[in-house]
Amino acid sequence: MPYDKFAPIETTLPLIVRCPSALHLGAFDDATKPTIQVQLESVDGQVYLVPLSLEAGRNLIATLAGWPPMQKVLFGTKPRRYQ
Repeated sequence: MPYDKFAPIETTLPLIVRCPSALHLGAFDDATKPTIQVQLESVDGQVYLVPLSLEAGRNLIATLAGWPPMQKVLFGTKPRRYQ
């Protein structure tokens, strides 16, 4: 397969155990520009700074909102399968 310098690069991070901070970088008209920078800390202590666009932030929130362990945080109850 020929090398494509424009192909996306998939990176797998180790288990993230903390999100100590997030910094609002401002809203932009172009949603591909970062709007928030999230600091993530892995189980081995490595810190990653991840810039998220508006669309990526929305997708992350929607995904987390549908995650069963998050239901207790959002709604104060456990989903049926975890009771």
